Amino acid sequence: MHAEQLQSQAYLYLQQGNYHAALASATQSLALSPDNPATLAAAAKALSLLQLPAESLPFYHKIFTLVGRATPVALYLEAAQAYTELRRLDKAQQLLEHAQKCFPKTIEPSIRLAALRLAQGDKTAAKKQFRKILETSPNNGSALLGLAQCDGIAQGSHFFESLRVSANNPKDRQQASYLYALAKIHRAADDAESFEATLAQALSLQARHSPPDIEVSYKLEHSRAMTLQTGFAYEAPEPVGNEPQIIFIVGMPRSGTSLVESLLSTHPDVAAGGELNYFRGSVATEYQNSTGYPLPQGLALHEHRIQLRNHYMRRVKAIAREQGYITDKTPGNYHLIGPLLNTFPGCKVIHLQRDPMDTCFSILQQPFIQSAPHTYNMDLLGQAYAHYVEIMSGWRSLAGDKYLTVDYECLVREPRQTFSSIFEFCGLSWKDRWLSSNRAAGATFTFSANQVHETISTRSIGSWQPYTDFLAPLRKSLTSHSVEWAA
Repeated sequence: MHAEQLQSQAYLYLQQGNYHAALASATQSLALSPDNPATLAAAAKALSLLQLPAESLPFYHKIFTLVGRATPVALYLEAAQAYTELRRLDKAQQLLEHAQKCFPKTIEPSIRLAALRLAQGDKTAAKKQFRKILETSPNNGSALLGLAQCDGIAQGSHFFESLRVSANNPKDRQQASYLYALAKIHRAADDAESFEATLAQALSLQARHSPPDIEVSYKLEHSRAMTLQTGFAYEAPEPVGNEPQIIFIVGMPRSGTSLVESLLSTHPDVAAGGELNYFRGSVATEYQNSTGYPLPQGLALHEHRIQLRNHYMRRVKAIAREQGYITDKTPGNYHLIGPLLNTFPGCKVIHLQRDPMDTCFSILQQPFIQSAPHTYNMDLLGQAYAHYVEIMSGWRSLAGDKYLTVDYECLVREPRQTFSSIFEFCGLSWKDRWLSSNRAAGATFTFSANQVHETISTRSIGSWQPYTDFLAPLRKSLTSHSVEWAA
């Protein structure tokens, strides 16, 4: 094939979601025409979608050198995202600021910069940036949502009215997100009636747009997780030199995993990986392509675990760089605890558990993806929590000293004692000053971005109690599955 044909083939594969084939075609095209910007962009995009940001960056920078100021803004944004995933936030900020100057009429670089500042805990700078965007684009949905996330919209303000108008537009794809943001503002204003009505509207909208048969696939995933525990035995994996040790932080969403990661990452030898999600994304795909087995069923074989480890380490080494530890706080990893312990030498598992009602109430207030039905259906949420408790009870009895359970309530009531125990469990030294240091000096890119940088407090304990009647379906579901919570 000619270089142009291979380039066209690469873009076709990208459209089809076959990223490995897209990379192969782009690589062949570049062998024939090494300085073609469009082909370099295809290779970079494929690598990014394969969750290999470090390997994508040389392609982006070659494009910048070849094309200069004619580089499309989308490529600056993609490269900035690659640096963000690698937690090289200074580089991401430089690229976004450069794009902002080169494309002053394009809003996206400014929105990304504001979001980055919020993730880093600079709420004041984030608010200022979002408000500046709204001065010229008063109905920009991303800026309105960003301003709401950093508590920059008061009930009854003109920003609030703009948000309310957007939330009433059924054609807007972000309609549910606007409703969640409005609910948050109502709750902050102690307007319980409006909060409950708006949140109910958001949950109903999410349910209407959920994929068909999603409940069946969800129950199947739980069944597979329970099957993994049958006959499980810990097999210490062989140590491998020059690899970071993995600290898996697991639990239900909104259970305190971000807070634990933020404190661990104050240690100079710990890199914060965030929610890497590799075991549902690129690592799972590569593992299945190379072994012919779906993850996790194939992990019973030693040679398959080695393949999985290689795929995973290829990615996390680029984030950890010279640091000896890296965290992975993907909450759903709790399904895979046994196979993970048998795959990664020296890894530790920290399980965060929080009061069931507080956890579930917090989950219900966040715009999770529609393919997670338990996040917007109280009956399913109670069932999901019960499944989670059952799974974790099994792993706790099987995992031994590689596994530590941490109560969120203890964490916020006695942070010094609890975090000291967590650091000791991980084999890390502890210093009291880290409690008052700039936590998550990197960034937190989850719904917890706003809270994780604040002073540790107990104010979220029992946060569900003013809404007892509204949460009656959730309480009924938890009770029917024998889940207890604090009164």
